Amino acid sequence: MFNQNDFDVFNDRTLEGRMTKIKTIIDPKFEQLAGTLQPILQDKGVIVYSHIAKHLRRTINPPVDTWVAFGPHKKGYKKDPHFEVGFWPDCMFVWLDVLQEARVQEGITSRVMQSEKLVSYLGNNWSISNDHTTSTVVKNTSENLAAIVSKFSNLKTSEFLVGKMWPSNDQFFL
Repeated sequence: MFNQNDFDVFNDRTLEGRMTKIKTIIDPKFEQLAGTLQPILQDKGVIVYSHIAKHLRRTINPPVDTWVAFGPHKKGYKKDPHFEVGFWPDCMFVWLDVLQEARVQEGITSRVMQSEKLVSYLGNNWSISNDHTTSTVVKNTSENLAAIVSKFSNLKTSEFLVGKMWPSNDQFFL
């Protein structure tokens, strides 16, 4: 579904050009992905709604990334743990995100802290992060995971992300 050409949308430096390419090249693939995943998850009893990034607040600078989020509510995804599939100019990502907006939920911090042991079983070929606005991540080692979880539990603006990233030149896209 995704290929090397999908990264070319980020070569356009203009807002209008990049937005047009995102809407005509990437967003239809996100819609196709949602149409494929939603019935599979629904058969397993998991109801998710897709939310494709619209970048509506962009007026000058083109978006540095784009994504589709899958969450449990029709009206939004940021206030709940959710999955995202998206692109940075140099990689594609699949994340489980707990954004700072989700921190209003009672018990979310303790659930992230409890997940530390489960996430450690994934191994270091997975990545973790405290910030969804950057493609900078760290390997899922016990030391990094402890630091990420500690930061999430102690800093109000911190986030918790665990997932995979594929560089744009990965054979996955060939």
